[in-house]
Amino acid sequence: MQVLVAAVVACAFPTGDAVAPVRGEVVSRYAAPSCARCAGRRGITVDTGGHLPVVATRSGRITFAGDVAGVLWVVQEVAPNVRVTYGRLSSIATGVSEGVEIPRGATLGGSSGRVHLGVRRGDRYTDPLPCWARRVRLVPVPESVVGAFNPSR
Repeated sequence: MQVLVAAVVACAFPTGDAVAPVRGEVVSRYAAPSCARCAGRRGITVDTGGHLPVVATRSGRITFAGDVAGVLWVVQEVAPNVRVTYGRLSSIATGVSEGVEIPRGATLGGSSGRVHLGVRRGDRYTDPLPCWARRVRLVPVPESVVGAFNPSR
């Protein structure tokens, strides 16, 4: 016998009023680095299929907007000690600059075809996908595992 268990992964910030920053297909998933300076993918990459607006997922203050090694990035603090990174932008919208409060859904810039999205709580990166994916995944669990958690057995 197999049992299906619903697995829900939490986002680093309250998602009740969050909007997806951009439409597209996730082509590269988050892969946690084994240490703070080790290799890893500290976010997800979304293929937008072309130039689309990238919007603020929640209201918050811009902590960085600019060029890093020829690539445009915007970082927004969306909750105390929680930042969302929007990267690989083709442009940054007028008025988006450090210290400016941006409302949820406001355009931050344009996509370059592929957009990087990252979430940090403090200095620790977390998987951003649960912040915008509103799905519950059913995972098969062997009966032997279920029995170990069932006190009536």
